[in-house]
Amino acid sequence: MENLESTKTENEELIQKLIKKVFEKAMELSKETTAYGLSKYLIEELNNNINQRTLIRYYDGYVLNKKTERRIPSTYNLDILCQYLGYKNNLDFIAINKKKEVNKVFNKKSKIASVSVMVLLASYIGYDVTNKDCMVWTNDNCYESISCDKKGDFESIPKNDYLLQNFKRIEPDCNYSFFKVDGVENLWYGKNINGELEYFTAYGLHPETSKTLKPITEYMINKYICPNLKKSQWSLKK
Repeated sequence: MENLESTKTENEELIQKLIKKVFEKAMELSKETTAYGLSKYLIEELNNNINQRTLIRYYDGYVLNKKTERRIPSTYNLDILCQYLGYKNNLDFIAINKKKEVNKVFNKKSKIASVSVMVLLASYIGYDVTNKDCMVWTNDNCYESISCDKKGDFESIPKNDYLLQNFKRIEPDCNYSFFKVDGVENLWYGKNINGELEYFTAYGLHPETSKTLKPITEYMINKYICPNLKKSQWSLKK
């Protein structure tokens, strides 16, 4: 029970660190000083992927420490905030920041044997390189679990169960369900290293370029996927 509480506290501290850094960057660039002004600035910087009300709640809960306003952000929102700071995603942010903490421990306890340090490092980062706790993009147009020390055509990244199960590259036709019942996008797109458009079944980074994928729009469907159909002919499939 104590370990669970410790992990929960650690995660909350990392989330607070992340959100504080996001607003510090926004404050430096925008010169805004209020929750309203900062959140309004961030909406455009985040490509409208997080709404203003949610951003204000994050500010109140994690910057002003109003615990009544504190909510744990979704994985999607955490990834968006991490990418704003230059990280690949939330897992990348966690790994790098926990590694920094390990280095602090190592510097204070220089007499610890090197083997013990590696074990400690692995426990902080949250994965063992001897196990399949990484994943890599494959020629089958999806991610697969691999050992973190395995080499391949693409660089391995920390395993993300959501991406393993949902993130695939496809070639959609006009029968594809571009939007869910509630109108939320069900397809994302981006250009590969050759400048060619590619389509994916979940939000994330392009496996080749590491650039953030964009949600599908009616314009993109009409121009690139169904140029010979009227809007009504595919929009009924939402």
